Amino acid sequence: MKKQVKQSKRPAGAWLHPAFVGRGIFVLLTLAFVFWITPFAPGQQRHRGSGKMPSSSLSSLTDHQNGQQAHTTPSSIRDRHQTTVSKAANPRPAPSIQGVSSDIDCNTAPGIVIHDDGTVESGYTSGPGIMGIFADKFTPAVYPSSYTSVCLAFNTLCGGPRLQPIEVVVFADDGPGGSPGTELGSLPVTITSLPIFPDPVPAWGSFDISSLNIVVNTGSVYIGARWAPTLPETFLASDENGPGSGNGYYFDSIRNVWTPIQAFFPSYRALFVRAVERVGGLAVVNTVPAAGSVVSTQPSDFIVDVREPVQPATLQASDFTVNGIAANSVDYTPGATTMTFHFTNTPVTTQGAQTMHIAQGAFLSDPAGDPVHEFNGTFYYDVSLLQVDSTVPAVGGTFSPPAPGTYQYDVNWNEALDPTSVQPSDLTLSGVPSATVTGVSVINGNMTTRFTLNIPFGASLTASIAAGAITDQFGNPGNAFSGNYTVPGCSPDQYVITDGTDAIVPGNTDIGNNCDECDTFVSLPFNFQLYRTTYTSVNVSSNGRLDFVNANEPGGFATDCPPSLPNPLTGLSYDNTIFVVWQDLRTDSAPGCANFPGGVCGVFTSVTGNPPNRIFNIEWRAVLYDDDSQPQNFEVRLYENDPNQRFDVVVGTLTASRFLIDPRHWVSGVQGDSNLEVYTEDFCICPPDLPSLNVSRTYTLTHCVASSPTPTPTPTATPTATPTATATPIPRITPTPRPRPTPPARP
Repeated sequence: MKKQVKQSKRPAGAWLHPAFVGRGIFVLLTLAFVFWITPFAPGQQRHRGSGKMPSSSLSSLTDHQNGQQAHTTPSSIRDRHQTTVSKAANPRPAPSIQGVSSDIDCNTAPGIVIHDDGTVESGYTSGPGIMGIFADKFTPAVYPSSYTSVCLAFNTLCGGPRLQPIEVVVFADDGPGGSPGTELGSLPVTITSLPIFPDPVPAWGSFDISSLNIVVNTGSVYIGARWAPTLPETFLASDENGPGSGNGYYFDSIRNVWTPIQAFFPSYRALFVRAVERVGGLAVVNTVPAAGSVVSTQPSDFIVDVREPVQPATLQASDFTVNGIAANSVDYTPGATTMTFHFTNTPVTTQGAQTMHIAQGAFLSDPAGDPVHEFNGTFYYDVSLLQVDSTVPAVGGTFSPPAPGTYQYDVNWNEALDPTSVQPSDLTLSGVPSATVTGVSVINGNMTTRFTLNIPFGASLTASIAAGAITDQFGNPGNAFSGNYTVPGCSPDQYVITDGTDAIVPGNTDIGNNCDECDTFVSLPFNFQLYRTTYTSVNVSSNGRLDFVNANEPGGFATDCPPSLPNPLTGLSYDNTIFVVWQDLRTDSAPGCANFPGGVCGVFTSVTGNPPNRIFNIEWRAVLYDDDSQPQNFEVRLYENDPNQRFDVVVGTLTASRFLIDPRHWVSGVQGDSNLEVYTEDFCICPPDLPSLNVSRTYTLTHCVASSPTPTPTPTATPTATPTATATPIPRITPTPRPRPTPPARP
């Protein structure tokens, strides 16, 4: 039976950082190991082989830097009720209040403050069972302001919990140099439906924190989460390549000190913590016309809603202006929070952007006498909304000739647009891997945008223009557009899988792969083609892969469901790789090797058949890293001169770890160019579940006539791994105590 190629589940923008690896596995376990034996200064590293359990720890899903922490002293922050600020380094817990879900939109809620770029690259946690706190800094745009809701996004590992009780916590910035100090409040909540890392899409939980009455008159506050993870751990998601900064801190509850997160993890940019900021005191909360809206008539009356009643004696018509023109009169009922400003003649005289303004302190609240905050708002007057009339080819039509090729795509509008508002990025393409917009011109009296498209493959193409991306001649935002089209031509070459029951052909040549985390360079007995590229050699990984281009050890123990992202340690991609049975393995001497001939682990090869139809068999005899009594036996077979570039994977004996301390997905499949979504997955299974045993899989390539072969890359020979002091900063957990009298020493 044939298995169809599985399509990528990652959205656009998911390929942002080479450290984003290991579905659920490139563990935040660094800092969990930072203090297992002794603290390490920033930049110092441990080999991952240490098998000691932690007493205090901090860890990151992808970045693995050790760090030291600093003390705290006071700065300036107080709530609306003049909270007394303690200057202790150890946060003094405030009374907890049961949290309430707020169900806000964490992307678009009014007043939402966002530091991250919306794509998860990593995540942070303390060590198992160790209470840790992570918090980002929030500084109000105006004072006083309050924070009424918080959004948090967490991840878990393979086999980890799908919900996590935490506390939402808020701290004053009265620690040394403005670091976190006094705890202003906390709310116990539960984070649900945690996605398994790596998943670039944040799974938000939103919570109402208005009961904490966090009002900021000066300075900043730190908002985040406090929890003690279990194994496998849960992690507060983080952004590691965005333009913003959360200026976050981590609190070590064992040593009672705060330290900037970036001191531990240099790649940190922001936590996935967002908060709704609400301006305190007297402020405008809404207008009619609303800020950002588009109107088709010229208004003379403007409604303004404020948060508190206004002292009538302080309110004047001239307090409100449109396009710099003051209102002629104002209607207001004492005690109300709505007022209407009237203009004898409309101040909206031309199409385009219209500005509204109320000066700081123009009128006062009743009875407190708080001055109104400055208000600036913009709306648009547009007689006819800019929108797409037609396209060439027409929506639902076909591009010609068949792909690959360069194509002209005309978008005709209902009115003249502003040429300066048009750029190639205004048009987005989806549905065809690697289709791009390479240029645009504005023609036909500014009524047509002519885009140039590069489309490499045939498929169903969707072309979209976001609302407001292009403006009309008056600067008014255009309507959204989306159209579907057919692009004839070939799809990228993909492998398909046929199930079988072949047995392992035992290897008779030991290639010398006896190690933990190494690639062994092997010359092939014949030329072999993978994705139409010819190879004469390959790097054989101890972790169950054939790396045809990039020798991807060390760091290759962090498995990842295809399409697999680059190894965060080497920075190299897993493109042009066969994942035979990718798992965290050892091929050196271990108790589980007693199950193999001669009691020896390793990788063994043999050649069967006769030229020109030989088969090169590569057999792994290995054990699990975190339970080296458990044997693992599987094989890959490469075929000579096969017209379909065939290879087979044979799964023999796989055994699960008895501990599940640091679980890795079992992965099998093949990956070509991940940017083109060229990959085929057989399985990606989370322990304690196992793949099907004593089965075989035949991979054959589906061909596309229009494709052309790529140059033949030659793998770089790599020596058998020799551990050094900086071989890998990514520790892994080894069970302690070991289930036998004398465990083998780790390097």
